[in-house]
Amino acid sequence: MQYQLACLPLITSSHVTLEFDMIIRTGGRVITLPVGTGPVTLPVLHHHGFCLGMSQSSLDAILMVLIQIRVQEFISTPEVFSAASELTTAVASLLSHQKCPKCPLKAPLKITISLVGIRRIILEPKRAVLELSVEIALLAKGPSGSLVGLFVLKANLKLSVHASVHGGRLFFTTKLASLELLLVSSQVGPVDVSVLVKLIKLLLEETFVPQVNECLDVGIPLPPVLHIHWNYPAIHFMQSFPQQSASS
Repeated sequence: MQYQLACLPLITSSHVTLEFDMIIRTGGRVITLPVGTGPVTLPVLHHHGFCLGMSQSSLDAILMVLIQIRVQEFISTPEVFSAASELTTAVASLLSHQKCPKCPLKAPLKITISLVGIRRIILEPKRAVLELSVEIALLAKGPSGSLVGLFVLKANLKLSVHASVHGGRLFFTTKLASLELLLVSSQVGPVDVSVLVKLIKLLLEETFVPQVNECLDVGIPLPPVLHIHWNYPAIHFMQSFPQQSASS
C-alpha cells in the first residue's frame, strides 16, 4: 500500500494540510483510492502536533482486500466447536418435526462456512462496527452413508471494532456483537432458525471470527509524513471517518 500527494499542500500560519491518494497493489491488481472530492473536517489539534483522517469509503476498499477467507469445511466435533453436541441435538430436534424418514437425526454434522458479499465498516460517534455476511451449509450422513444436504443459513454479522496503532500501522481487532440469521434454502422443509441463533453465534465466534482477526493482523500502513513518529496516538471514530491524532 502506498500514498501519494493528491494536490499541493495547503500551508497557513498555524498548520499544514496534506491530502493523499491511496494505491493498493494486490494479486497483480492496482487499486487507486482518490481522496474524496467533498470537504473533510478534522478535529481540532488541541495539544497534538499531527492529525490523520481516513475516510469510511477508503477503509471499506482496504477491508475488501484484507479480509479474504477461504471456505471453511469441517466435521462438527467438540475438538473443533465446543458446542458441537448441542448443535447436533438442536438440528436433530428440528428434523424430527419434519416427518422426514430419510433425514439423519443424530449423525455428526458437516459444516461449511463461506464469506459472501461486501465487507463494510460503519463509523459512528465513538465506535466502529464491521459488517459482513457468511453462508453456513449443514450436511450429515444419511442411512446410505452418503452426505445429505440439510439446509443453508445466511448470517449477517456485526462485529465491534477495536483500533490501535503500532509501528506505523493501523490495526483492527473484532468481536462478534450480534447476528441476523436467515434461511437461504432447505432440503428438509421449513426450518425455525430462531432456535439456532445462540449456537450459530458461538460457532462463528470460535471458528470464523478468529479468521477475520488473522486477516486484519497484518495492519494498514499509515503514510510516513514529515518523519513524524506515532507516539501513543489518540484514536477517534467520527460519523464520516475515523482518524488518529498524535503528538509529534
